[in-house]
Amino acid sequence: MHTFEYAPRNQAFTRAIQDLAEGLTSWRLWTTFGYEELRHSYRRTLLGLVWIAISFGAFSVVKIIVFAGLNAKDADVFTTWVVTGFLIWQFVSHIVVTGSAVFISSESWIKGVKLPYSIHIYQTIWRLALQDGINLLVAYVLVVLFGAYSLPGLLLGLLAIPLFLLTAVPVQLLLGILCTHSRDLQQFIGTAVRLLFFATPIIWIPVPGTFLETIARLNPFSYILALFRDPVIYGVIPLDALAVWAGITAFFWIAGLAAFSAFRSRIYYWL
Repeated sequence: MHTFEYAPRNQAFTRAIQDLAEGLTSWRLWTTFGYEELRHSYRRTLLGLVWIAISFGAFSVVKIIVFAGLNAKDADVFTTWVVTGFLIWQFVSHIVVTGSAVFISSESWIKGVKLPYSIHIYQTIWRLALQDGINLLVAYVLVVLFGAYSLPGLLLGLLAIPLFLLTAVPVQLLLGILCTHSRDLQQFIGTAVRLLFFATPIIWIPVPGTFLETIARLNPFSYILALFRDPVIYGVIPLDALAVWAGITAFFWIAGLAAFSAFRSRIYYWL
């Protein structure tokens, strides 16, 4: 049973950091839980986790076929553009959507077993990393067979993965707390993410001097996708995207730690 305790700000911040650290050191627990949760999603299916690869590959191919005629780029460039964009969008959008429910979906665990709250975040991120790790293999196969790519860029693009993971933790931390307190916010985030898919350059390529280019420049998700996409296609690291990522990550870490320090002891009662 959790008990509500008032703690000075410095103590609350220390306990928040301890929670994150203790959860991280319990990696055997959350890696096992994350894998079992993913495996359970495909329980009693003939192909099991292979369905992840089939689903991603099928959706990517359909998007390429349907939207290729709407873009002026060469077919091989557009293939890589869609596949890499869809891959990273899936991970980022899943981080946001599952983050809004990370504590709500773990209510029985939180109320039944005394564990660091951060374990539920690490477990969710690990499960998504495993899922999109399979998708990454499929994406690289499609890119190598049908797309345009830089050979060194295929390796350079992998450097973006730890950057995404570093951002995923505070995003889930902040959204998990806010949405546990306000369930309407969870619904709003789910709707906003679905709408942002069309405002993000995934199935369309912004043409310089057009309205779509303006939308792409104003959309922070465009820069997140570019961290992985640009190295794969062009073999270079986009410094502007790296700067935007650093700003976004710093904001979420500051806001996430502030919220976790202030409201960590109330999560139990909000569920």
